[in-house]
Amino acid sequence: MVNESTIAQIARFEERKPWPSPPRFRIISAMADASDRAFDVLLAEWPAERLRAALDEVLELWEVIDLRAAIGIRWNSRLRTTIGRALLDDMLVELNPRLLARHPEQVRHVLVHEAAHLVVRRLHGAGVAPHGKIWKAYMGRAEESSRATHDLDVSGLRARRRRPAAKARRRRSPWRFW
Repeated sequence: MVNESTIAQIARFEERKPWPSPPRFRIISAMADASDRAFDVLLAEWPAERLRAALDEVLELWEVIDLRAAIGIRWNSRLRTTIGRALLDDMLVELNPRLLARHPEQVRHVLVHEAAHLVVRRLHGAGVAPHGKIWKAYMGRAEESSRATHDLDVSGLRARRRRPAAKARRRRSPWRFW
């Protein structure tokens, strides 16, 4: 049951305004708008049909077009500094839209790189090295670099700590309790 003291407490809470001032929101939304525009440009440049066509092209080159139906592609905005990843058990390629929006020229390379992982796993089993000779041979047939890492600018994409670092606990002497 709501009484007058509860209503007064709610009114006092609303007066305190525990949230940031509106100008800060405008700055954040302006930054979000800029990244949203870059992402929209990326999606316009690389729609699902173009991604699928690029994948089909490389699968045909590798003579494994029958894997077309098994391999999926999706954008994963939770990725921070990883440009892409292959989920081997799910036969899925995930691409980082934040990083690739900054470097759209890398989309095809990343797609081929991750697809090569899936093809190697499916055809040669789990015991093959992720960036070993077989994988490099597939990358060579696709005329792509077999480099396994990127050196793209990831400033502003790293995860921020959500809580302060834990303080070192002072060890108490056992004699203290005597």
